[in-house]
Amino acid sequence: MRGTVDCRPRAVRIVERHGYDIAPIDVTGADGELTVLSYVWPDQHARMKRLRGAIAVARTVPAQLHRQTAAEAVAGLTLADGTLTVLWHSITWQYLSADERAAIRAAVEHLGAQAGPRAPFAHLTLEPARDGPGSPLKFLVRAAGWPGGRTRVLGECHPHGPPVTWR
Repeated sequence: MRGTVDCRPRAVRIVERHGYDIAPIDVTGADGELTVLSYVWPDQHARMKRLRGAIAVARTVPAQLHRQTAAEAVAGLTLADGTLTVLWHSITWQYLSADERAAIRAAVEHLGAQAGPRAPFAHLTLEPARDGPGSPLKFLVRAAGWPGGRTRVLGECHPHGPPVTWR
């Protein structure tokens, strides 16, 4: 981690976790674990360590997995009173069609329009971006929050994760 970020502990209670994919892999079992571990090159020790840590978390606090397109998943989200609803995706946008990206944008805007002080909504992303045509690709961590809809760039990182340079 580079840059400064407020790391003071705060009480966070996760009410629900859901995972959506057109072909979800359940890493709580041996077959799923072996499948996702096979996606990491053997010389990427730090990445493998992070993945094993994520698998341990998934086994301790499993998410509900759903076989859905990204657009279907976002369209099905609802906000809950007294709870911050967070939509997170990383290195996803480039794999979606223009129509699916448009449907997701519309669903995010719909959720944002419904958000209020008692039912806020956040859209967190790690996706590639360019400053302009021909400029180098950057991988930006962004947060948009509602009510308000303001988007901020939180940092920049490698497409496979750390280090993150926080802004």
